[in-house]
Parts: sequence; C-alpha cells; structure tokens
Amino acid sequence: MDNLNQVALETVGSGRIPNRSRLKLGWMPSKVRGAILTMETAFYIIVIAILAAIAISALVDTDAAKRTTTNQEIEQIRTAAVQYKAFVLQKKVTFSDGFTELFKTLPANMSVDNNIHGPFLEPNSKNGTDGRWTIANGAKDLWGDQYHYDSTTNEIYSKCGSDQAKDEIRVYIGGDNK
Repeated sequence: MDNLNQVALETVGSGRIPNRSRLKLGWMPSKVRGAILTMETAFYIIVIAILAAIAISALVDTDAAKRTTTNQEIEQIRTAAVQYKAFVLQKKVTFSDGFTELFKTLPANMSVDNNIHGPFLEPNSKNGTDGRWTIANGAKDLWGDQYHYDSTTNEIYSKCGSDQAKDEIRVYIGGDNK
C-alpha cells in the first residue's frame, strides 16, 4: 500500500499517469490480488502433493504385495489339486508346470465314481486365452513364470521371479502321493 500511495503522490503533482509496471500488484483491487495469491498457493501445494505421491510410490514394496497374492493363488491351486486327487483313479498323481490338468474336466473313465468332474480352476480372462491363468498355458504367477509342482515333496511352488531357493513360496498339497 505504501508503494501505491507514493506513486499516487508523485503523479498528483506532476499530472502524469503512473507506470503500472512499477506498482506490480498494487494497481489491482485487493480481492483480485488475494484470489491470485490463493491460486498460486494452491498450485504450489498441488505440485508438492504430486511430488510426495511419486516419492511414496517409489518407496512402497510392491514385491511384498506380489508375494501375498502368490500365496493366495497357491492356496487356490492347492485346493483344486486336492479335489482333483480325490476324484482321479490313479494312485500317483503328478501335475505339469502350470497345472494345466486342473483347467480341464476329468473324464468319467478316469474318475473314481465314473462321473465327469471339473474344471477345478477357471481361467482369469473372458475368453480363457489372454490372462495369466489360461487353459492352454496353465497358471502363471505375477512374475510371468508358471507355478511348479515338485513331485518328490508333493509341493506347489513359485520362484517369485528369482532363481534362489530362499525366495520361493512352497505349499504342501497333502497326501503321500505313493
């Protein structure tokens, strides 16, 4: 306000129009000046919030979330495998990597009660061919690798995107598989 008064006093005596560039925001009404300052402040707050969100997302452990989902999916496969083993005639049941057998129906001539059973797992896409779990390729984990079956330990496992055994998630199916 002092700047505005000073320029006004200078121009009253000289009779000339004040140079508005010298006034900066002083020539605007106070409500407009306050609105502009509020918008600038809001803009800076939004920019800071966006940068904070980017920083936080970089720090979040997405691998832990993938491992949790993998655990849940392995339990789903285990349940389907136990059901499959209960209905199949064979004494020793083995599964291929990806568990493609579980996506198909068990024919009546291979069933203990001569009935058709299954499918024990469903594909996770509408047409059954473009998801992680498909009829042709079986079940894949979030790292894009197939779920595996270890016939010696009777376990389902995922390598979790690593070749190290300590990173694997393993779940025992049950039964002696003899």
